[in-house]
Amino acid sequence: MYSEGNFFQIAQKSMKKLVLATCALLAIMMGLLCAGCQNELAPKPSTTKVYEFTSNPRILTDYKSPNNTGAEYTYVAFGDWPQTLKEKNVKIGSESLTRGGLLYELGSDGNYYVKQGRDYYKVEPIVWRVLNKEYATMGEALLLAEKILTGGIPYHVHTDDRTIEGAGTKAENPDIVIPNDYVYSTLRAWLNGKYESDDPQKNEYAEKGFLQTAFTHEAQKLITPTVIDNSGTSAIDVEKPLDEATDYACKTITDKIFLLSKQEATTECYGFAKEDESGDGNTRTRVTTDYAKATGELMTESRWWLRSPYNSQGGYGRVINKDGSSTINLVTTDYVGVVPALYIILQ
Repeated sequence: MYSEGNFFQIAQKSMKKLVLATCALLAIMMGLLCAGCQNELAPKPSTTKVYEFTSNPRILTDYKSPNNTGAEYTYVAFGDWPQTLKEKNVKIGSESLTRGGLLYELGSDGNYYVKQGRDYYKVEPIVWRVLNKEYATMGEALLLAEKILTGGIPYHVHTDDRTIEGAGTKAENPDIVIPNDYVYSTLRAWLNGKYESDDPQKNEYAEKGFLQTAFTHEAQKLITPTVIDNSGTSAIDVEKPLDEATDYACKTITDKIFLLSKQEATTECYGFAKEDESGDGNTRTRVTTDYAKATGELMTESRWWLRSPYNSQGGYGRVINKDGSSTINLVTTDYVGVVPALYIILQ
């Protein structure tokens, strides 16, 4: 028989077992509930689509130009370049890639960004305006960037003449290259990622120019190498007499990326007005991207380089003002913007 003491001992042991079992059961249930909560609150795998580079030209059917030009133009998205200031809620991650001369860092929104100064700028498709409206019958379309894409690139880095054997354009000085010679300019080197092979200056843009940065390898193959006319007549208004042609012309070259000449920038069939026409509706005007503003202190002036030299002094190059008129700037000016041009077969 159980004594009263034994009975209470057995009861206590049974109660302890029951309490322990109950606690274990509660722990299991709480664990399951917490796991459910954790699964519900845990961040889901990211489904943000990573930016795809525009290797093939795409005609835009609903593009409205910020330059207030009419719907008579065809606009094309082709290539990629940093343009718009990053929104504050976008976080820059650790994933990145190098293209040409820029480091592209992946943001939390799936877009790539390029850092300039303290800020980041969103990489976006470059929009181009087709200048030759009859491109379908001509075989190739002449594209001009619809915005000023960058500043900080002078026409040339200094105003001194250079000595390069056989590179000069004047018979009496066959080795002298003047500062506004487009062939040996900093601008041309940056646009195409190369200097002329016999130029002794530092080749800082070798394979790191606009061509290699803005376009994938596949896209680069689509751009047509173009004969660039740098004769005296290319450097004057299309209606000016030949005897006004510049004395600072340089040799003809072949490039994939180039700047317009003064003659091209006053050609009516490209939609451009005469040299002395400016103001509202002038199709030479260009807005400046956020990135371009960040690359030059005075980029709000919205000026952009032509490839043509000034016809009176070797230290000056031709420029388009914010109102579309033509002017000049010292070749070392780094706050004039760049508006690239190229030829491409467009279906």
